[in-house]
Amino acid sequence: MVRRSDVRRLLFLGAVFCTTVGWMLLQKPAFLLFYHARAAEASFGEWLGVLWHGLSLDCTVAGYVTAFPVLVVLASFWIPLSQRVWRIVLTVYFSLIALVTAAIFAVDVELYRHWGFRLDSTVLIYLADPKEAMASVDFWLGVRQTLLAAAYVALMIWTYRRVVGLFDGEPLRRRAALPWTFGLLLLAGCDFLAIRGGTGASVANVS
Repeated sequence: MVRRSDVRRLLFLGAVFCTTVGWMLLQKPAFLLFYHARAAEASFGEWLGVLWHGLSLDCTVAGYVTAFPVLVVLASFWIPLSQRVWRIVLTVYFSLIALVTAAIFAVDVELYRHWGFRLDSTVLIYLADPKEAMASVDFWLGVRQTLLAAAYVALMIWTYRRVVGLFDGEPLRRRAALPWTFGLLLLAGCDFLAIRGGTGASVANVS
């Protein structure tokens, strides 16, 4: 018998994946609007092409983000912790995800003006000497990008908290936990395919 709590777990995982894809997609029109003068040279179809061609890597990122919640749901089948504890763990996790994502976006959207290409491993060279890198950053520019990151973090956490509200951590009886565990492992396999970007060789290449 399928219980409401079991369905909510599956809805929760689906919502995590879709919400993450949505936030990744949102970065692209935001980036184009930030450079609206150059983006105006492209047609509406080319704008849509930006979203479409980036969707596979957005799904890859969403797959990575969803991996930990999959493990939490799997653990909740067997470990009798209160729902409050599970939700605190998930909230802390998504807060960290939001913080890292917002910081990367705020830095990326400004560095493009100077570098002419999107953020990649080049930034690691500057992280070796952070004092020198910070010395070349204008104070008010730093304030603006920090506020942008803060707004992004706040909105991401707000949406993820709504997603966490779907999670139901009620443990299962062992007889029911076993088939649900096998089913979730199959779902984890689908998440792994999303991370790889398909079944071919080196399908996804996240810089």
